[in-house]
Amino acid sequence: MYKSIHIQHFRGLRDLTIADLGRVNLIVGPNNAGKTSLLEALWLLEGPATATMTSALALLRGFEPPLQTPELLWHGLFYQRDVTQPARIEGVELGGKSRSLELSATVATSQPILTSPEGLFSGFASPTLEDGLKAPETLQYRYVLADGTEVVRRVWASEGREEASASKAEVKARSSTFLTTRRWLPAGALATAFTRAADDEQLEVLERSARQLEPGLHAFSLGYVEGRPLIRARLGEDRPLPLHLLGDGVVRLTEILLTAYSCTDGLELVDEIENGFHHSALEAVWRAVDETSVAANVQVFATTHSDECLRAAVAAFSGKRAKAFRLHRLSRVKGEIRATTYSQELALAATEMNLEVRG
Repeated sequence: MYKSIHIQHFRGLRDLTIADLGRVNLIVGPNNAGKTSLLEALWLLEGPATATMTSALALLRGFEPPLQTPELLWHGLFYQRDVTQPARIEGVELGGKSRSLELSATVATSQPILTSPEGLFSGFASPTLEDGLKAPETLQYRYVLADGTEVVRRVWASEGREEASASKAEVKARSSTFLTTRRWLPAGALATAFTRAADDEQLEVLERSARQLEPGLHAFSLGYVEGRPLIRARLGEDRPLPLHLLGDGVVRLTEILLTAYSCTDGLELVDEIENGFHHSALEAVWRAVDETSVAANVQVFATTHSDECLRAAVAAFSGKRAKAFRLHRLSRVKGEIRATTYSQELALAATEMNLEVRG
């Protein structure tokens, strides 16, 4: 887990530091304050085992494939779209070790490109000159992991898709999940997460919390419909229904809780966490997030625009839970995005005084 994060020249964040992170972190702020960008930076920082994360980020932003130009694929990752200035993201873990990523772009040139037996732009073998080929614009990821391992990957747009070089360093993936309001997770992916949680006997929190949204729900199960694995829910004495035929709140809750078990020891990133939930259920949702994050050893980062969601989170993390929670307000000060961090106790005092802490 991270205890601090430092981001430079990424998206709309020129230089942002958050020095006091918790196990569960709620990020608030006005529109265009960098809340989603903060989640994206954390997600990229977790991704050295994945070759083409820029395409995935573009999809999360709502672009439809195929994406063919660096302008759409990665120019927007840089502060003020200035690709001449590298973007840097560094997270310091609880034990004091750091993990960093530097993103840098090269502009297209008319010079012949260099290739090697290991592949285009691999950089790990003696290059040879290829006549007639021109160097495209590339994006380089340079990771330095907590154990000192350096991982370098380069990507480029080619024939409507993003391609990537190999890395000499073998990296074990540290699973993290990014949930947005634009796309549901595929039903098959949720079925896989359900199986893992069932095997670990971790469905009780999900079922108990889902009943806050759907009181008639008896239990979840895994079944096959038209040859596909699907999560089903039994309501009363009726036959089980596919999960996605229930209300958005139950689907959203299931997605949030089950995917936590898919990223044990990693991060769960949830944009606009309040979406799909009635305000009366939000405190129960936060309690379920808290329980699940402990069971899966997952650090949670979520954003919201909702004052009701903020107040519900502060209430849910009262008492013994308080130490796990941090509220981070992003706001613009003299043109720069800055973060103000509140403990649960300070956030509670502010909300009781009806102070505006969402930025």
